[in-house]
Amino acid sequence: MRKTEILTLSLPPRLLEEIEKVTNKENLTRSELIREALRFYLKEKERWKQIRKWGEITKKRFSIKKEEDIEKIVDQIRR
Repeated sequence: MRKTEILTLSLPPRLLEEIEKVTNKENLTRSELIREALRFYLKEKERWKQIRKWGEITKKRFSIKKEEDIEKIVDQIRR
């Protein structure tokens, strides 16, 4: 039983050239590079989701409604 699925992918020639450069330089297959890129992308999306969540919590905690509120808080902390 196969542990992976085959995916057909269309890419513009210029992007494929970049992929070829990286795979040759880093001694990877196209599949390895694309898997690594997707893992990185998904991890970053989750990271930014957590950052936005933390931002919303902080916004509520400090009653921040506009950017000027942030500047006031920073000024108070600096004093």
